Amino acid sequence: MALRPARCVAAFLLLLVTANAGRNLRQIDDLELLRRPPTIDGVAWSSSGMLGVWQAGVMHALLRAGVLDWGSDPGMNYAGTGEGAIVAISGIAGHNPQRTRTAFEASMQTAVNEARACRRSNGTNCDALSGKYEAFITRVLNTLIRETTAGAANSTMTVHLSLVPAATESRPLTAPACNSLSVEANATSVFFNRTDVISALLASTHYPAFSSPNCTRTFRGHQYKNGALTLPMPCPAGSNSCLRISAVPPSVARRLGWGITDANALQPDIFPGSSGAPLPIPESQWSNAMWDPEAVLPVVNALYSLGFTDGRSWARDNFFVLS
Repeated sequence: MALRPARCVAAFLLLLVTANAGRNLRQIDDLELLRRPPTIDGVAWSSSGMLGVWQAGVMHALLRAGVLDWGSDPGMNYAGTGEGAIVAISGIAGHNPQRTRTAFEASMQTAVNEARACRRSNGTNCDALSGKYEAFITRVLNTLIRETTAGAANSTMTVHLSLVPAATESRPLTAPACNSLSVEANATSVFFNRTDVISALLASTHYPAFSSPNCTRTFRGHQYKNGALTLPMPCPAGSNSCLRISAVPPSVARRLGWGITDANALQPDIFPGSSGAPLPIPESQWSNAMWDPEAVLPVVNALYSLGFTDGRSWARDNFFVLS
């Protein structure tokens, strides 16, 4: 039976609506594809000095957003230099970010208390960290590194170091002599036990004359300096989609002319203030504050909160579900 004109019009409109609905659904599907979070298979952590507390805040936000999920994602690997490696490996070891922040804060407080006591007694070398940074890092590591850390970090975490081939022992050298020693990028992702993990991290954080009077730090029979000298922000080997977290704003690194050419370090995904939030320490003082616990202690809460805000902002902008 032929359709009446009204029914023909209704049928035609239904076809149009159905066709448009199909197109709209395809557009929605395409939009949903664009809104899917990126697949992250690696995370890079820069050296950070006292600003490990900022990195701990970032870690907190990324855990809340599901970007990081320690131990449950076999496809995710981590790499770090210096203090960034400590923050990452503390998470792998099972510590929550607040525990990591507290370890840095407590060690800073000890350093400040010792410096003030030294000044009251008119002592010499009353700087909080100069020549004593290794003691600061050791306190942090003794708090965060567990007996089970080596097993958890094996093949998941890469610690970067700078090998000094010409050095045969850890000893004091004049600054010109120490600086003249060439360095080579080196790394380890195999750890034998708790002592081995601590030794690797002490070598990766070793700053000549600042960590201790010695030019280098011994690790597995070889001599090393800070990993940032050769690779400021390493992505894990084989990573195709690396999330780069730097404790130094790119503008600061460029302004200071530190000679950094590593594209990862100059173009991080998350850095202090990347969310647009104000810095609790003026940018002009940022590099000095990294090594000054007396400058950082009063703003520890603000730095941790900034890290959380910066991490949360990146997660939101990349369509991760925020809790």
